[in-house]
Amino acid sequence: MAGLSRASAPRAGPKVMVTFMVLPIFATTAPFSIWTWSFDPGVILGVYIAGFFYYRAVGPRRTRWFPDSEPAGVRRIVSFYSAMAALLIALVSPLGVLADDYLLTAHMIQHLLITIVVPVLFYAGIPVWMYAPLVRRKRVWRVWRTLTHPILAFALFQIPFAVSHAPVFYDLTLRYQPVHIAEHVWFIASAFLVWWPIMAPGREYGQLAPIMQVVYLFFQTIPGQIVGAMITMSETPLYPEYAHATRALGLSVLADQQAGGLIMWIGTGTLYLAALMVVFFRWANREEANERWVGANEVTKPS
Repeated sequence: MAGLSRASAPRAGPKVMVTFMVLPIFATTAPFSIWTWSFDPGVILGVYIAGFFYYRAVGPRRTRWFPDSEPAGVRRIVSFYSAMAALLIALVSPLGVLADDYLLTAHMIQHLLITIVVPVLFYAGIPVWMYAPLVRRKRVWRVWRTLTHPILAFALFQIPFAVSHAPVFYDLTLRYQPVHIAEHVWFIASAFLVWWPIMAPGREYGQLAPIMQVVYLFFQTIPGQIVGAMITMSETPLYPEYAHATRALGLSVLADQQAGGLIMWIGTGTLYLAALMVVFFRWANREEANERWVGANEVTKPS
């Protein structure tokens, strides 16, 4: 990958997209079982549209849309389509079937994908020049900057996410598909808001200073740890819909509930802390490089 030139990067787009777009075909043929891919036209259509327009934006004819653009690079292209693949795995694959009908454990893995993996990979796949139309629309940009303010973004994501795991609300989403769809749309949209202060392409776009990113990511771990611990430590089944479902993968109701709680408690915290460590070490390396540069300049100053 390192040996590819910048000019060759856009050519990776068609191959990546064709490979990626074949995946959902398998959703249409399997007989129903807990391993069935759920054919959700809305999800698949949305992913197709996003993948198509992304390829048009970064492909060989990108200058028609973005005259000042540069090649996106293979890494960004792979990152974006990996985000789309992760979204399909979360919502259309057997994981989605298990999460909706059988296992709390699968539900927690699904939420890790749509609230952490998908937005991070998505943002990592967007070149800075692709934000130009958003920035030029002043009113839209002001609304976006307001919604992605760290405190508001935290509240819009973490409060509904925590409340949704209260048994009365959780069973409501499992019983009524429109409520379930609305929940997923909110989680995905608010996850994009909450990751912007970390993944924005620069301070002028709303990215937090490194030390504030560390603090921000630390606070992101707290709600999931509290709710996950409560679920894990419960000695009775909390969610009747899962308790009455056919048992899958040999997990009892309580074993599934405890495993799901642990994923939310430890798994979510681990991913946020991993992001925190990446930010911290990048910051430390940058500061060390600056100190070396200042020291070298002082040594070479004429007396």
